[in-house]
Amino acid sequence: MTSAAEEIAEFEEMLTAAILVDASAGGNAIDEVRSKITSRDFTLPAARRLFAAFEDIRDSGGLPDILPVVQHLRNSEGVSVSTRYLRELAGKGLAHNIDYYVGKIVDRVCHERHRKFHADLGGLIDGGASRPELLEFIERFSTSLTGGISQSQIRNAYNIGQSVLANLRDAKQTGRERGIRTGIVPLDEHTNGLQPSTLTTIAARTSVGKSALGLQIADHACLAGYHVLYCSMEMSGEELMGRNVSNDCGIDSSLIAGCALDGSMVTDSELSEIAASIERYREKHLLIWDPPSRSITVADIRRRAKAMHIDRPLSLVVIDYIDLVKPSDRQTGRRDIELGDIAKGLKSLATELQIPVVVLAQINRAGTNRDGSKNEAKPDLQHIADSDQVARDSDNVWILHRPRLDEPATSLLIRKQRGAPVCEIPLHMALPKTQFTEPPISSHANFNSDLPNDTLDYDALMGRG
Repeated sequence: MTSAAEEIAEFEEMLTAAILVDASAGGNAIDEVRSKITSRDFTLPAARRLFAAFEDIRDSGGLPDILPVVQHLRNSEGVSVSTRYLRELAGKGLAHNIDYYVGKIVDRVCHERHRKFHADLGGLIDGGASRPELLEFIERFSTSLTGGISQSQIRNAYNIGQSVLANLRDAKQTGRERGIRTGIVPLDEHTNGLQPSTLTTIAARTSVGKSALGLQIADHACLAGYHVLYCSMEMSGEELMGRNVSNDCGIDSSLIAGCALDGSMVTDSELSEIAASIERYREKHLLIWDPPSRSITVADIRRRAKAMHIDRPLSLVVIDYIDLVKPSDRQTGRRDIELGDIAKGLKSLATELQIPVVVLAQINRAGTNRDGSKNEAKPDLQHIADSDQVARDSDNVWILHRPRLDEPATSLLIRKQRGAPVCEIPLHMALPKTQFTEPPISSHANFNSDLPNDTLDYDALMGRG
């Protein structure tokens, strides 16, 4: 009977053989394999040495074909390997089985990591480690299971360029865009949607609609087939879904919440509409996290998102809202510093998972004009409550402004945008719904009138120029 060690050694040998076969045909399967394992993950010395040679050759822009591998081993390690041996090895390989071989190796590595994790965790507990130390250790372990999330690599520029090219070709073939659309046409036309690895802050004064816009974006992404996590510290999951259903069916949200002022209830036909609306989510993935305390730390958000990402890769995370996120265990007593740390943590999450993260933020009530005079002017970056560091760490900052809460006319002020100029986009709050749409065409006259259609220097805009 073949032992587990012998079986994994055979998989390692077959993987190196299959990569040789693929490379000899001009393929670059090595790039996908390297995103999941490294030479350190091999137990068979010969397979480990070969895979390390594959990595070095690929870093230099070549393909790990038989002759380059022989030459590399002779030059770098002084190891004499015959071309005949590698040809015989390649004869055992099946390139179409590469994913299968890699999966077996990854499983073995994960099992070993689990064993070591339990031993090390027991040691920490016995040694009297504090709760933050234990949570940090568990977070590092859960992140390591994803392989590519926590382990950055120094990569050759040519290989990175090939990755860019592969993404473009894939998008062209599949028709799937790189960014996630918000569902608001003028906003998507200006921004190309929410891009991977970016932190977008949506800010507004109370009751203007920042939660409505955040939920609308999450809902649109979910129904488009994306996997979305919505962290709500302000509203319950039932309240959020009540809004979604109300917007979809056009039924008053107070009826769905069961709190209509006149005591009326939904009719049988409305119940059927609501049931049909909810049915849309059966095969979709909008996950709502509404912790009972309504107060969680940025470390809690990162841990939960990373754990979910391992089970099923996330496409988008929305946090409602940053002012209710607790600081870390090391409290400074300075809310501006704490919010800056929270923003940095959320930006790190976006970068690690390579997905867009959207965070909602409060705007100070008192606005000021750029000349310093007191006025209820349109809010700007410096009006984000308690910390301008939030704006600094965000790739994009969108500010909602509605002068009269009882009127639908709303402005979405694009005050910071990666790769696009700042501008103002008119929106229409479809009252009594909590949903933004394009305004009637007649109100488009002042489109982009607030700021010139060119990129502004951030420090100049903040009055530091």
